[in-house]
Amino acid sequence: MSSYGSRLGKVAVILIFLISALKSFAQTVTIGTGTTTSGTAQTPYSTYYHDGRHSYIYRATEILASGGVANRCITQIGFNVSTRNALQMNGFNIKMKQVGNGTYPTGATWSTGMTTVYSGSYTVPGTGWQMITLQTPFQWNGTSNIEVEICFDNAGYTGNSVVRCTGQGTNNRTLYNYADNSTGCSMAGAYRSTTRPNIRFIMATCAAPCVPPAVVGFGINTWNVLGYEHAAYNYANLASLTGETFKGYYTDATVDINSVLRWGATLSPSSATPYTGCPITVDNHTVVYKRQGFPSAFYQIDLNNHDDGVQCYVNGTLVYQIDGCCADRGVIWSGRLCSTSTVEFRVMEGGGGSNLNVDFIDVPFTAGTISGTSSICPGGS
Repeated sequence: MSSYGSRLGKVAVILIFLISALKSFAQTVTIGTGTTTSGTAQTPYSTYYHDGRHSYIYRATEILASGGVANRCITQIGFNVSTRNALQMNGFNIKMKQVGNGTYPTGATWSTGMTTVYSGSYTVPGTGWQMITLQTPFQWNGTSNIEVEICFDNAGYTGNSVVRCTGQGTNNRTLYNYADNSTGCSMAGAYRSTTRPNIRFIMATCAAPCVPPAVVGFGINTWNVLGYEHAAYNYANLASLTGETFKGYYTDATVDINSVLRWGATLSPSSATPYTGCPITVDNHTVVYKRQGFPSAFYQIDLNNHDDGVQCYVNGTLVYQIDGCCADRGVIWSGRLCSTSTVEFRVMEGGGGSNLNVDFIDVPFTAGTISGTSSICPGGS
């Protein structure tokens, strides 16, 4: 009997292990089996117009019936594309929210307080189920309905990417707007539809939340490059960093600044190698460059390019700022820098590309009257 009981105990342990392992695997949850093709109102990829904003409600009962598990994270979402259009969608955002309502009532407006799970640009790669990996996984509580909003802001148009849909009877579970020369993700006005795109969620065990490191100050003889995220571009907040959430940093020992060499023109500081911290979205971020200590010399600071708004501080004093993008501003400051000098650049990114390119030009110093924002270091001449 003891041997039989021992075998049963081992079997139970193995079963528990297998059940636990199965639960840890990613699950594919597909909602909607209809074959109706979308119009401009229903497709999330309404590129027949410059701008599109579409929102959909998927009920908890549907998610559970399709194999969804409470407290798991949605790591990918996708739509079943029947006709692909290759136009890139800029300012492309996916937002999600857990909601109680199962339909959009008469007079429905766009939801607030949604979580941005993807931000950047996107081109539909092909037909069939086309999945998008979320930059921020979305944890589902198991009881709420899920609202998904997708929007973009282009300056041109071609045609829509068409997706497969399922009719919802008399229930309005799609909210939409589209227009030319509009504002994409902030378009007002909303219209309802009883046809909703089929959707696929990939759900997996949630990873431990990322905890950013402590905020760092000026690098000594190197740049500390700090990355932040914000909800929306607001240049007025750049001086105080109001509304910014610190995510992480990297260092750069070169005197000149060229962010494209570290993380490209369409990515974010968290793509630099090495980088310490949490992922940073490719849009709606701010980058702060801080350095104390330069080879003692008389310098011209040449601002070759920036995207978007920028500020420059020398020894704690704001010496240059502009709310704009993508231009060579020339020499913005000149003076002597040395081992005790501090320089700080702040660049706020809205949508599209992101970069800073600055040269520190060592120029011969000619004796004469010092004026403007020029300075002399202690012990300098």
